[in-house]
Amino acid sequence: MNNYSTFGFGYDSDSKNDVAQICLNGHLVNEATKNAPEFSSKFCGKCGQPTIDKCPLCKAHIKGRYQATKKPSAISSPQSLVPLYCHDCGKPYPWTQLTLDTARELISGEDGLTPEEKASIAENLPDIITQTPRSPLAATRVKTVMEKMSGVGKEGFKQLLSDVTTESSKRLIWP
Repeated sequence: MNNYSTFGFGYDSDSKNDVAQICLNGHLVNEATKNAPEFSSKFCGKCGQPTIDKCPLCKAHIKGRYQATKKPSAISSPQSLVPLYCHDCGKPYPWTQLTLDTARELISGEDGLTPEEKASIAENLPDIITQTPRSPLAATRVKTVMEKMSGVGKEGFKQLLSDVTTESSKRLIWP
């Protein structure tokens, strides 16, 4: 039984998530499409990309605002965060895949890195954007290779990944 009232959210165990709508670039458009459909749109107001409310692979709804079901004036959680991976199939959402692909593309253009160093960063990317037992090792490896990157490449890499990298990995990579 989950009782989130200990955390000050006031939720009981009889609860559910609303459905979120997110654009293909990862901008949250509507965190509660069922309770507030008037805030939904086919395209993102920030970047113009189409929006989705389901995983393109398994078709599971994207979890949105947390709702308590026993109370008529459903209490919601703090601002929902944009998820990186589908809760149902575990695959990256389009915005996560785009970020990973763009980071790999940035790395591939770094002339000062060996093919092994480029491969090392590319293979460690998923572990710096999620909290896994491998995250500290991955962050250390990424930092070591990033120190050899050009200033512009290093800054672009940091800007691209700063929003999706876990806090613990950020502290190791960019102290």
